[in-house]
Amino acid sequence: YFLEISKYENREKQIKEFIQLWDYKTNSYTRNSLRPYIAYDSDPYGFYNRNSMKIQKYDFHLFYGYDHYFDEVIKFYDKKSNLSDEDYEILSRAHDTKSISYIYNGQWGFISTSLKGNDEPYYSKLSKDRVDGFIKNENLCQKYLKLIQKRNPNYKTHIIGDVNLKIANNYVNMYQTLMSIKEEKVASKYLQKVKYKKEYIQAAKNYLNECEHSSFLFSFGDNDSFPLWYVQEFMNYRK
Repeated sequence: YFLEISKYENREKQIKEFIQLWDYKTNSYTRNSLRPYIAYDSDPYGFYNRNSMKIQKYDFHLFYGYDHYFDEVIKFYDKKSNLSDEDYEILSRAHDTKSISYIYNGQWGFISTSLKGNDEPYYSKLSKDRVDGFIKNENLCQKYLKLIQKRNPNYKTHIIGDVNLKIANNYVNMYQTLMSIKEEKVASKYLQKVKYKKEYIQAAKNYLNECEHSSFLFSFGDNDSFPLWYVQEFMNYRK
């Protein structure tokens, strides 16, 4: 398999080169680096470059950037009333970050100290309390997003945008996370809850329609990846 490096000039596709990713003779991935082609800090990536993304997160979150910060966010909002839409989103994201700590502690660079030292392997069946902890916090994450959705359906979330899209993405994320730890039955339950708008479904299908059989499709971020997984896993489209 090869990755095609191309660009568009005057709406015409210009193929620059091909980079081999998989060698069928050795039945393994190659060691060819893609780093020269990833321009994190160049203008075309806009606010998606690394430094800018970090600044946005520090500006948005109530507390951020150290281990178990999400626990302090949750504690801060405990028993407070009259929360704004932004408050609910901050609280929702705190539960989202805490939830993944039960599965892959430290995945986003910040650990839950209460789960530190747990040596259960990744991508395998985990203890019931860890699975329950993940589900509990993800359900709270969705609860607060739905409170925003109910009173302000046009609310734009941090980075992702459309609150309806954010809720759908989160359910797909729950599905794929639970599948990764072999909780297929529970995972399927959350895939059933996904509700994407027609335009997102069609966009995902369009991506897949452009792929030849057995192709690799590289997606970028939640808004591209999660609808793709949904149309394949739930709708069995180009699976």
